[in-house]
Amino acid sequence: MSTLNISVVDNVRIATLTDAKIMGEDASLEVARELSQVIGNMKERCLVLNLHKVTFMASAMIGKLVLARSQCKAREINFSLCSLNENVAEAIGLVRLETIVDLFEDEDCAIKKLGGGKPPL
Repeated sequence: MSTLNISVVDNVRIATLTDAKIMGEDASLEVARELSQVIGNMKERCLVLNLHKVTFMASAMIGKLVLARSQCKAREINFSLCSLNENVAEAIGLVRLETIVDLFEDEDCAIKKLGGGKPPL
């Protein structure tokens, strides 16, 4: 079952997590696998992971976000997060992920900042 809904707006690929809770290694691995496929097939230069539905994220998932960021960086893709729940924002803040990943209040803010940039490859 897919854990991501994918769309493209103004040359920005949006991946929205559909699960409210990402608990444990198996769930984290599934999200990481799907993100890796999205990143590998991207033509856009920006990927925003929308977390508006996520209320809890296991620490294993934080590591998978760092991995996704590394995969994006290798392909010269900007990786950002948006719409963080208070609990998720706190977890991300504890590991200082915001120092390597842009955080946006919501999808619209991300698209306004990132959209209209470089066209797809």
